[in-house]
Amino acid sequence: MVGLAIVTFMRSMHGTEQHIEPADYVKASGELIFIALGLSWAITAVARPDAIEDNPLKQLFGYNNPCVAWDVPPAIYPAASLYTLAIYCSIRYAVTDTRRAALKGDLEPWKYYLSLVANWSYVLSMCAASCLFVVTPTTDVIAHTAVFIQLMLFRMFMIIANFV
Repeated sequence: MVGLAIVTFMRSMHGTEQHIEPADYVKASGELIFIALGLSWAITAVARPDAIEDNPLKQLFGYNNPCVAWDVPPAIYPAASLYTLAIYCSIRYAVTDTRRAALKGDLEPWKYYLSLVANWSYVLSMCAASCLFVVTPTTDVIAHTAVFIQLMLFRMFMIIANFV
């Protein structure tokens, strides 16, 4: 079904049967992060427009990246809350996808272990990335950027392993 994974979850709560694909949890996680970014930009544009014009990330890279708005108060507070829900969706993905791989009888052992490592390393990466809300660019711009880059690399690893 094409659409928002978050809406799919809400609809499935009303029925007696639930059929949710593990990939829907990854989609929902991404959707929650996107919503957090959009909300953060709206809040920052109203409450702290100066933070968009002058910030450590813009000084380092020469342009604003999408995360600039959620790095400053007051936008950082709802972003952190939504990110917590994204972590939950990542955990649910790892649990359901690992269970699906274990139940698949014809799956080669190395593929199962690749899936296991990719899923749970992604969960750990998501949890570690919550440090983005503690180590802000004003604290340490390089550490903040490194945390974000590791998140993207582990997400890419998890998606590639999912195709295998």
